[in-house]
Amino acid sequence: MVTPVESQHPESMASFAPTRHFIRVSLACVQCRSRHLKCDAKAPRCSRCQTDGKQCTYLKSRRGGRRRPTSSPSPVPADLPMQHTAALPPPPPECASLPVPDENIFNDAYCGVPRSIPMVTPTRGSTSSGSSPTANSEAQIEDLLNMYYKYFHISHPCVLPRWSFQIRLSQDPATLRPLLLTMQYIGALFTPSVTSSAFEPEVLQSFADFRASGAKPTGYHVQAWLLYSMAVYWCNEIERGLKLLDETIRMALDLGMHLDSFAQRYGENNPLLEESWRRTWWQLYVIDGHVAGSTHTFPFRTSHIQPTTALPCEEELYEKGEIPKPRTLYEYDMREFADDEDQDFSSFAHLVGLTRGLDLALSGRRPNNPDPPSVVCSRVDTCMRAWCSLIPPKKRCLAREDGTIDEQLFKANMLVHTYIVDLHRELSSLSYSPIESVSRCAPPAPADANNPNKTPKDVQIHTSKVLLAVDKFNDLLTLPTTIISHTPFVICMIANTTIAHLSACKHLYRDKTLQIERERIRLNMGALKTLSMYWPLGKRTYREMATIARDILSLTDRDISPISNSDRAAVRSLDTTPPAMQPSPPPPPPAAATALTSTPTVAPTVAPTVASTQAPSTAPPNPILHNHHDQQPAMIPNTTSHGVIMPHAPPASYPDVLSFDFNGIFDVGDLFDKSMTYDYSVLSLPSSVTQDVS
Repeated sequence: MVTPVESQHPESMASFAPTRHFIRVSLACVQCRSRHLKCDAKAPRCSRCQTDGKQCTYLKSRRGGRRRPTSSPSPVPADLPMQHTAALPPPPPECASLPVPDENIFNDAYCGVPRSIPMVTPTRGSTSSGSSPTANSEAQIEDLLNMYYKYFHISHPCVLPRWSFQIRLSQDPATLRPLLLTMQYIGALFTPSVTSSAFEPEVLQSFADFRASGAKPTGYHVQAWLLYSMAVYWCNEIERGLKLLDETIRMALDLGMHLDSFAQRYGENNPLLEESWRRTWWQLYVIDGHVAGSTHTFPFRTSHIQPTTALPCEEELYEKGEIPKPRTLYEYDMREFADDEDQDFSSFAHLVGLTRGLDLALSGRRPNNPDPPSVVCSRVDTCMRAWCSLIPPKKRCLAREDGTIDEQLFKANMLVHTYIVDLHRELSSLSYSPIESVSRCAPPAPADANNPNKTPKDVQIHTSKVLLAVDKFNDLLTLPTTIISHTPFVICMIANTTIAHLSACKHLYRDKTLQIERERIRLNMGALKTLSMYWPLGKRTYREMATIARDILSLTDRDISPISNSDRAAVRSLDTTPPAMQPSPPPPPPAAATALTSTPTVAPTVAPTVASTQAPSTAPPNPILHNHHDQQPAMIPNTTSHGVIMPHAPPASYPDVLSFDFNGIFDVGDLFDKSMTYDYSVLSLPSSVTQDVS
């Protein structure tokens, strides 16, 4: 049977027919390679691109490739740096051992399984010595771009897909130069074998040259400034990063990038480029929201802007270049009245929708005349509950069909749980400690945060919400993802939830429950330590968290390390870092490790009944649980048989306390197909509160 397509293109479809003697084609065009399709490598266009009416581009092989007839026309300008030319000379001896790029290189960014990072060999003088990489080889440029797309683009997908960016770069290298250098610089941050600081001077020079030229910026310049501002911020130059973000916002507004007309005017009738412009504005808006949350400065810088640009499409469609008709903000705002088939919004669009709702609800946290915490908390609860309840069923699963995690929904879930912890803690029994001010990520303690006159039942509900959000946040960190591919703003999210978790470890948890929760603290600290390997501000945050944890948990040097004081002094004399900010030492030998990791337990201080009103036992306090600096006893006297102290007696029963349904805060038990081995169903409620782990 001949299909209509085959009847119209018999000569082109013949190349895809199965044959007895299959001849392997080692060369494939960019378009077929990016879509994981077989390519017959015909010149000037392969049969599939001819059939689809698409442009066909070949990348130069590092092994020399096949010779092409000199008479073959080229559909792409001849200055494409990696394009096959008429007669390619043999590769020089020093390049003979360079690896050949994998055919799936353009989609490697979506690999959800951690892999080892390839080593990039510096050229024309080692970049590790600080020399400027002006004459980088094509191999190094490609490797750095690969690292950018694999570890940064996945969480900030506004730049054109790799294959399309390569074509644009060949057509207008001058305009894309600042963006290209910025992407290389960010890629170098993820590459251990090169020094990223060696790439930054060229980025700064390209920015200075553009400013001096007085030329009108383009969307590519907005992308370059936005990406660089994030990198600078998380390289521990916070003030400079914020200034760059302000400049980026002004540049985007001057261009009218927030308006729907911008994509149409500067999209060159190319749906993929139009989608990139729309994504750039929304990425800028989301990053502005992340910065506001990390610095606790509300409202957002862009809160007063009324955008009309359409919403982004799904990531897989964007990467393939198959752009559907964009959905509008008006359609999204009316989604609660739409039919099920009209609620098909992308994950990026849902992240934008959540950010807009938080922007509105958190405006009451303005520095002058702020709204009461209970009012802000209620507004944010309403916003997040409405957002969760309107998420379609297929978006409630963070895992895609291929097993990878939806990064945009992952960020949205992280935001939800972080803000629950942040806002409800003010009204809970989780007391604030002065040492928390050490962290830039920690929110300032409200004036009445430790007010003992709060309504007991309200305190219990807010405390339970915090504990539930902390549990679910921790569960997100255990998903099968590469943690360094998440946005670096997750660092502050981890820090905020960890501080609240530490307060719970001090005031609420006991016995084996405490030991389990300490393991969750270790999970958070391990995540911060991994991120600190790539982001200097992450390293600073990790040290701040270590300082805070030592104070809240009343840990001494001997609790952390068994080495003698003289040995410790000798070690500190070799390091200029202040003692309070010292990172944790390497793990001790196994024999010592057993003694260190076994957390002392305390016998329950009251009878194992929830409603018991007996006075606490006079058993000696556990040094891990009680801060010896505190002059006042803990304000929470009642301990349950579950190892959790709840405030004031007699408390409501646990079913009453935990009966609230936050309607759609995603249960990790629903993230995976039932046929898979993952089983997180027990995490629908905080196990530390609802069940006895003994």
